[in-house]
Amino acid sequence: MDDIDYFVIGENIIFIPTKRLIIDGVNRKEIKLQVPASMCFEKLLKKQGEVISQNELIDFGWGEKRKSGVSTNAYYQSILHLRKNLENVGLFDIIDTIPRNGLRINKKIKVSCVYLSESASAEGSDDLYHRPASAVIADLRVKSQPEPEQNTAAVDVTVATTVATRRESPLPFVRDIHQSKGVTRTEFINTASKKWRKQAPFMALAVTLLPIFVYFWPAQNDGVFSDYIKLNSKKCAIYAADNKHSLSEIQGLMDKSGLPCTSQSKTFFTASPMGTRINFISCTTYDEHTQNCRSLTIMKDIKVKP
Repeated sequence: MDDIDYFVIGENIIFIPTKRLIIDGVNRKEIKLQVPASMCFEKLLKKQGEVISQNELIDFGWGEKRKSGVSTNAYYQSILHLRKNLENVGLFDIIDTIPRNGLRINKKIKVSCVYLSESASAEGSDDLYHRPASAVIADLRVKSQPEPEQNTAAVDVTVATTVATRRESPLPFVRDIHQSKGVTRTEFINTASKKWRKQAPFMALAVTLLPIFVYFWPAQNDGVFSDYIKLNSKKCAIYAADNKHSLSEIQGLMDKSGLPCTSQSKTFFTASPMGTRINFISCTTYDEHTQNCRSLTIMKDIKVKP
């Protein structure tokens, strides 16, 4: 199975292991996975229906790097990164978590393999299940491009006018003044100078705040959790993947599951759209240098606000 060119998942989703690409054939969306996540996904697809242990996924996903030590947190973040990106192309609940055993690809999901020998012999085919990956990508990208203008004369005139306008007046407010009637050169310069003087305080403020923003930004960016929403919890820091679940619901689940909620802890929450799977990543320490986290998956229904 090492000569697989790409996988077709369902009817329209393509995964190309060599490029780490997930492609939505309908919406023309491309998502590039992180290396460990891509390797783990490839392993799971090749063994669809079989339970793959955490150790086996780490061995395959990190390769030689595993010898230097791969933290449990790094593994959980890679799997979460994979789940989120699969959901972005409409693949929900494709990966099953088998408690204390590992992960597997849901048996009900249709997965087909396209091999290099098959795709090479069907270079000119339109069949998604036989075309080479390079041809599929090229075709999708071409189709996603906007249609070119048919009236070439009109395009030429527009381009020429745009270039001429940019040469005469590179700034919007200068162009407006320049095109008005009865404005002398002195008035033109004075008006432009007044405009700049009005903008100067805002520019100075922006320059002053930029170093502060750059300094504090890394502390707020949690990598794969950067787009999570921080909930207004007074006890601990709780982040949710969306706003479909209330703080009280999430805290109630944390209490029932025995997850900590202290001033130093951070908890990241996500749930499948139908509420069939709830995921927590609970971290007693989570900063730039140290991450001490564990993952918890709950299989149950949860009330979703309308």
